[in-house]
Amino acid sequence: MSHGLICLTFDDHDILGWQTALPLFAEYGAHALFSFSGEITDDAVSCMKALAAAGHTIGLHTVHHADAPEYIAAHGAQAYVADEVEPQLAVCRASGISVRSFAFPNNKYNDEALAVLTPLFDRFRAGCGGKGPDAAYVTRENLPKTRVMGGIGLGEYYHTRVEDVIAAIDRAADTDTCLTFFSHSIAPGAKSVHMPTELLTELLKHGRERGCEFVGFDELPSA
Repeated sequence: MSHGLICLTFDDHDILGWQTALPLFAEYGAHALFSFSGEITDDAVSCMKALAAAGHTIGLHTVHHADAPEYIAAHGAQAYVADEVEPQLAVCRASGISVRSFAFPNNKYNDEALAVLTPLFDRFRAGCGGKGPDAAYVTRENLPKTRVMGGIGLGEYYHTRVEDVIAAIDRAADTDTCLTFFSHSIAPGAKSVHMPTELLTELLKHGRERGCEFVGFDELPSA
């Protein structure tokens, strides 16, 4: 019997750190979402393929980390796709990499951004915004129809406390709901918006003890 789903999501371009963490994820049978910003270089393609081969979900995060609402207001929705999304998608398609997920830069989006990106992606990662941390939990019943997953930030910048993360995982396990977190690079002692390896180890360990499944977005049920 399952006891909750945990979606760990990582943004930006930590090619070395993400691949270095692969054995840790494998140790706990955990998968995550990794969303790439910047140019999709040959090194990025190699990283994507290594992550995907290990069962992780690949996502995109725009070429220039541009906030969707502001860019669309200034240049239009089609320009946002053409300038920020399509160059990444084109390389992924040419490289045979399936990408169905998108993480909004700085967690900013609006209805217009969703409308123009929905034909390209199945699911999106944002933050909880003014809704508070409750927005990071989604019931299994609602998962197939939930396109935007709100996440709780993990890292020094977000004032993360281990006890709060453990409590959040316990809530997901006790209620058998899906909980989403977001962070960026992974490294020992990481600061700012990044994920310390020590914290990642602690939450993977506790999640497994509670019977939670750590899944990427591609593993979530869709409509």
